[in-house]
Amino acid sequence: MAGRPGYSEASLEQYLELEETVPFSVPDFQLNKKFYFEKSMVQSDGRMNSHTIQQQVRALSDEEYRRIERAGFRKNWDEYEERLVVTPLYGFAEDPPESVERDRILTSRTFRDRVFRQLVGKAYNMRCAMTGILMQAPDGSCEIECAHIRPVKHSGPDSINNGIALLQSIHWMFDNGLISIGPDYQILKSSRYHEPKIDGLLNESGKITLPKNSNHFPHPEFLRYHREHIFLP
Repeated sequence: MAGRPGYSEASLEQYLELEETVPFSVPDFQLNKKFYFEKSMVQSDGRMNSHTIQQQVRALSDEEYRRIERAGFRKNWDEYEERLVVTPLYGFAEDPPESVERDRILTSRTFRDRVFRQLVGKAYNMRCAMTGILMQAPDGSCEIECAHIRPVKHSGPDSINNGIALLQSIHWMFDNGLISIGPDYQILKSSRYHEPKIDGLLNESGKITLPKNSNHFPHPEFLRYHREHIFLP
């Protein structure tokens, strides 16, 4: 029910299978009673609420959601102060700002990649930023890859501002320095770029398509790093 207070819109691209089954309750040995992930599951006398358990759809508070999320992915989640870029309005010589909120990030590289792809893909509406192309299969999956602007092996973070959605071939060109992004978001092509057929796919504006949310724009510092360390002039 998108647009209705108290409801959130979920998409297939954001679906993640829990790694572990989360029960309704777990023993709390300190208090010698059961701990329920959902407060509505327990009645005032401590017994399980049989009416609530029969409901297929139940409203969860943010706190309850985080508890279930943490329990379902407990092998891979670790809390720490993530460096999130909350706005792109910083000079080229400045470092991305420190995080202003506490977040969780996965310690599993494979799982972190999945979450990164979902966040970046959603920011770009699953369209390639350099071509505007969206190709979607009947099952809802999209032919899109999410590239790190500053590579992970070069200490690039898993933040939205360090990601960009690209078609597979464009992603390969970006990672190998054949294509990059200028200060004004213009698409730059290396002198070693020799494929005119690709030109017909690129945005006519000569610039990348940016996310609707300006907080998700590629950070200038990450773009500068790509031009100076990855891009082949």
